[in-house]
Amino acid sequence: MGWLFGIDEVEDFFDDVEQRLRAASLEILQPGVLSVAVDNRVTDVLRDYIEVTRVGVNFAFTNQTDVWVSVPVEFKLYLGDGELAEAWDESVSIPFADERVDDGQFIVAPGESIELSIDNVPHLVDALNNSSTIGIGYKGLYRMADFSNGANLKEIVNEFGLCLVQGLIANDTSNCPGIEEMINWHLRLERFDLVIEAQSDFDVPDLPGCDEFADEYGLDLLGDACP
Repeated sequence: MGWLFGIDEVEDFFDDVEQRLRAASLEILQPGVLSVAVDNRVTDVLRDYIEVTRVGVNFAFTNQTDVWVSVPVEFKLYLGDGELAEAWDESVSIPFADERVDDGQFIVAPGESIELSIDNVPHLVDALNNSSTIGIGYKGLYRMADFSNGANLKEIVNEFGLCLVQGLIANDTSNCPGIEEMINWHLRLERFDLVIEAQSDFDVPDLPGCDEFADEYGLDLLGDACP
């Protein structure tokens, strides 16, 4: 398409696409659902009777955009107090220490898998010990103009060509690919571990006996069967 548009114009257009995706807060893993799942694992018993001393995080995923249109993906993970995490508050971002990570943010090339670990996250320790809800948030941005990190211009033009032309000429995206075409264009979560160390300075109370349990919950048939 060089006869119609220069590479600078194309890159500027996709820079605009990136900004629109960022403004739309493109979410790829449903953080609300994961937040509930994680928080449900942190039971009231743990919060009531255990003092958490360390929380490590192991995290891995694969950029599978190369199955359709190869683009790198920019990603940042937030984990901690539920409201702060889902609001992408920097106070609960995970500061992975790795040469590929800049202030907790990293870029994964098409087809690349990445695995990151951090030994201890103090704000997670505080959240668990202070009975906060534990939530997850993440930013995921498809960097369509990032050709230095693997964005494939030929594939982009093949699938987004008409979208590109109308976008440049008339700022019209009606002929851009729909969700049905992009359904396999995603990241795949490979691993997510919380490694929790804790200590207890007092005895966990005894579980109620069979009779007590049956009486408390009105389970007459169970009460009859208690030894």
